[in-house]
Amino acid sequence: MDVAVPTGDFGLPMAVWYGRRMGLPIGTILCGCNENSAFWELLHRGQVDTHMPVVSTTTPEGDMALPQGMERLICEACGQQEAMSFSFSCDEEGTYAPGAEAMASIRSGVYAAVISRNRVATIIPNMYQSNQYILDPYSALAFGALSDYRTRNGSGRTVLMLCEKSPVYCSEAVSDAMRIPVSDLKILVSKQ
Repeated sequence: MDVAVPTGDFGLPMAVWYGRRMGLPIGTILCGCNENSAFWELLHRGQVDTHMPVVSTTTPEGDMALPQGMERLICEACGQQEAMSFSFSCDEEGTYAPGAEAMASIRSGVYAAVISRNRVATIIPNMYQSNQYILDPYSALAFGALSDYRTRNGSGRTVLMLCEKSPVYCSEAVSDAMRIPVSDLKILVSKQ
């Protein structure tokens, strides 16, 4: 099965990556990025500006120039020397551009999509209307990545979506997206 996760903090993607390495039957790790799309830049463009300007979004834990912990993926996929090259780029050069072999290792079994805050605000009410399930903005990032991956690759494989947040944790963003008061949102969440 594939696994969809948000990527502001790289803890969830790495947990899934380690699980796959330990033998869990995991296909592709689908990573949903917000507008601070450093991981997407690395996967799709083969380089990333390590000092990108940060954009404020409805997923503030992802509002950073680089996903926290992304160096762990680089180290595990490519080795310590490549991770040191990444760290040097973060400290000095500003652009990290691994070679072709390292990029192939980083990209192996991983997909990333950028999900805008406007799209997050659309995914949340659409999911509730179609499935009576309330997503938080981080879960909406993961669901957006899943949707994009299926559209691009036609995959109908089973997907596990992993997220750590409750809609109540991000109640302002969720209530704004659903156009309901926070008090009504809390009642709906308690009924799930």
